[in-house]
Amino acid sequence: MTVVLFRVDERLIHGQVVVAFSGGVDSAFLLKVAADVLGERCHAVTAVSQTMARSEIADASALAAELGVGPRHHVLESHELEVPGFADNPTHRCALCKTELMDVAQPIAAKEAVADSGEQTEEQRRLEKQAREQAKKDAKAAERARVEEARRMEAARKEQEKLAREQAKRDAEAAKQQAKRDAEAAKKQAKLDAENAEASKAKEAAERQAMEAKLAADREAEREQAIEAAAERLRVAEAEYQAELARRSQR
Repeated sequence: MTVVLFRVDERLIHGQVVVAFSGGVDSAFLLKVAADVLGERCHAVTAVSQTMARSEIADASALAAELGVGPRHHVLESHELEVPGFADNPTHRCALCKTELMDVAQPIAAKEAVADSGEQTEEQRRLEKQAREQAKKDAKAAERARVEEARRMEAARKEQEKLAREQAKRDAEAAKQQAKRDAEAAKKQAKLDAENAEASKAKEAAERQAMEAKLAADREAEREQAIEAAAERLRVAEAEYQAELARRSQR
């Protein structure tokens, strides 16, 4: 640990520095050493974005003040999610994040006249190149995925339309068959109703004929009874007449 601190001190003793300070252990250690060696020539930058919890901002500010940076702690907004490919969570996301962080910290470094070392510039260039190359790869992969998804969706849409047409055809045929069955059933019912009506009429006619026949029979019976009664009265009258003639002849 003593050797590490000596080397860090040696790198810092003749210049100024801006520490990318997240509030974590690593950046807090570097900020502590830089603040102890450089004093007011040490600045800290905390980049705030949607990927950083808001509660961590206050913790980082409090820790920076405790480490002696205080007013030289700069809290700046960064826009990591706007970096091409970052939101896809690729394997080189840390390189994308650091590139955005360097872009955010650069204005503070320029303002405070902090010069990048050759090693730092070369590293930044390497990271930026790596990020650009990976972003291109990710963009091409995303485009291929988008095209493939579009093709898949189009194929799915056509398949759905085909299935819908087939189902509509089946439904139409089923409706046609049902209509045919309904028509046949209605025809049979109409025929049955007609037969029932005809049978009812025939029954009524038969009952009417029977009633008329009964009435005719009753009238015939009454007429025969009347004739019989008239004949009986004639017989009685004839007997009485003969009896009267016999009485008169005896006188």
